[in-house]
Amino acid sequence: MSLTTEAKQQLCNGCKFKRNYFCRKHGDEIRRLVKTRATCEGWGNAPKPKPPAKAPQLEPAAVDEIRCDVVIPYCQKNLQWLAVAVDSILNQAGAECIVHLIADGFTVPDDPAEQYANHPQVRLYRNEKTIGPYRTMNRIFDRLETDFIAVQDSDDIAMPHRIAHSIEKLRNGDVYGGAMRQFVSHESRDAESLRRLEATPVHTSGHSKWRLCPNGNILNGTLVMRKTAYQRLNGFADLMGSGDLEFATRCHRSGATVVTDDEIVGLRRLHSESLSHGSIHGDKTASRNAAHETIQRYYEVMVPGCDFRQFGSLSKERYERHRTKPVDNLIEMENLELHVSHACNLACQQCTHFSNFNHKGMISPEEADRQMGLWSDRLLPRYFSLLGGEPTLNPQLCEIVRLARKHFPHSKLQLVTNGFNLKRHPELPAVLEETGCNLEISIHHDSAEYQAKLEPVKQLVDDWENSHALRVNWRTSSSRWKRAYKGHGATMMPYEDNQPEQSWEACGSKWCPQIHDGKLWKCPQMAYLSMQAQKHGLNEAWNPYLKYTPLEPTCTTEELREFVNRKTESCCGMCPANLETFELPSPLRG
Repeated sequence: MSLTTEAKQQLCNGCKFKRNYFCRKHGDEIRRLVKTRATCEGWGNAPKPKPPAKAPQLEPAAVDEIRCDVVIPYCQKNLQWLAVAVDSILNQAGAECIVHLIADGFTVPDDPAEQYANHPQVRLYRNEKTIGPYRTMNRIFDRLETDFIAVQDSDDIAMPHRIAHSIEKLRNGDVYGGAMRQFVSHESRDAESLRRLEATPVHTSGHSKWRLCPNGNILNGTLVMRKTAYQRLNGFADLMGSGDLEFATRCHRSGATVVTDDEIVGLRRLHSESLSHGSIHGDKTASRNAAHETIQRYYEVMVPGCDFRQFGSLSKERYERHRTKPVDNLIEMENLELHVSHACNLACQQCTHFSNFNHKGMISPEEADRQMGLWSDRLLPRYFSLLGGEPTLNPQLCEIVRLARKHFPHSKLQLVTNGFNLKRHPELPAVLEETGCNLEISIHHDSAEYQAKLEPVKQLVDDWENSHALRVNWRTSSSRWKRAYKGHGATMMPYEDNQPEQSWEACGSKWCPQIHDGKLWKCPQMAYLSMQAQKHGLNEAWNPYLKYTPLEPTCTTEELREFVNRKTESCCGMCPANLETFELPSPLRG
């Protein structure tokens, strides 16, 4: 059966995996999916599912040195119990825990989490908006530091042996769930909570089987899992409530090794404002009913042979991690850039990085690690951009992308390229997905020759998008090309309009500070002007600008803050005060 693009589009629009024009099943935008994918479940021409692959043999977990990340999202209504929950994890016997405390979309003057700001085992974050515990776990994933993950509700109490016992049980397992003794604290003894306590004094994992956990539940407050297993399943689903029930079912049906027992590893606090029973997202609310309907739709197609990753949202939330920010003394800035290569395979006239002048040199992973490390514990850029020159000319690009994510885990990472050498890096799509790095492809000309050369790049990227959850943005750059200086090469001259403030307002690089030689530079023109002078022996009119002093990594916090907030400087006078656009000649080299 062969379907037209229009017919596939109609089926996509009504698909149960669609969300905001994004396909959960294939990790792609709907508009691109229907043009590139030959088959899809529901289109009538999909192949029969293959039997599930045999689960990989697990290595026994080391128990002589137990370390575990514990993720504790918290809401404003649970603040009074937060410290007790955190202390119960920090006081674990036989295990070292790294605690991740995430304020879910709110700020209060006396947040009890602040008392742990200087604790060596505690990390503090804040979501820009309320997103719930399951999406929060996905946002935090790449900041985890150990091989195991535990979930802790902010209103519960962990028993002292919880983590050690759980990881001992995971010697030959992927996911563990235990039991919790329920209780009602003296300040919240409402009738409904007391009724629930009397009905179920102890809540267990593995025994409850009903329509939302037909294969057996895993009690969320006892959940501990291998980090590799969580990633293999693509994390929690995008649900505000009952995400633990869906995840438990997905674990069972995917062949993951689920271990449960009746060991009481925590105390579960019952109260009227909990996520499970509150008035906004609790039982029988519109929000919870919608979540249950979504889960039921998932279960209809959650069968052996399906791609179990389609139900999770880890790969999608990785691209939103910058919206969950650390709570510390980092100085925020809009963007920060690093040259991966000074060389470029194109020659765009008036390039603000001077990449059209055949400069040489690439940064090594070791040097990139050193230079980023000088600033990553002081700056929080919203975007961190890897570019050039042309970054794909660097054979060690993938390693540098991973290092950038390590140094700037809270930033929106992007790789800016013209795309022509992407084929040199077959492992790059997996690295981009792993690190949540956007692929930004600049199109520098609209001529037939350029577009023909770009066709194989588009096909390659389409293939990457169909096999990986990527974010790709095609930028048409040539239509707004501007002059940055007069002349060319050795004869180039600064504008010197003597209107630096107006030049700054007109500047296309004003939000593009550079890390270069381990120092901070205001813009690419200032960072790489000295390379031009060394190669071409520039006119003495450039001398005032060549004397620009970048910010040293030994600067004070106030000096750094002043640099980030500074707008106009005298050096801005070398650029035009009034924009001069021109038609860019073909940048293809002969």
